[in-house]
Amino acid sequence: MKIDKIIVFGSNSFAGRSFIKYCLEHKHNVTATSRSKEIKKPFRIYNEVANKNNFKYIKFDINNNIQRKNIFNYIEKKKLK
Repeated sequence: MKIDKIIVFGSNSFAGRSFIKYCLEHKHNVTATSRSKEIKKPFRIYNEVANKNNFKYIKFDINNNIQRKNIFNYIEKKKLK
C-alpha cells in the first residue's frame, strides 16, 4: 500500500520539520499542524520542496476539545486516514 497523504502533529519542532522535508522529498502530500503559528521562512527547512499542491499548514492545539474535533472532521473529509 502506497501512502501519499501524511499529517504531522508538532510540525514546528526540529524533528517535525525534518520529517516534513523527508516526506515532501519523497513525493508525499503533507498536512502540518502545530499549536503555534507557522514558523518563519528561514526556519522552514522544507520550504524549497513545499508548494500549495503538496503542503498545507493548520494551526491546531490537540489539547483544545473543539479544535481536536475539527481536525478529526478535516481528516475524515480529506480521507487522510
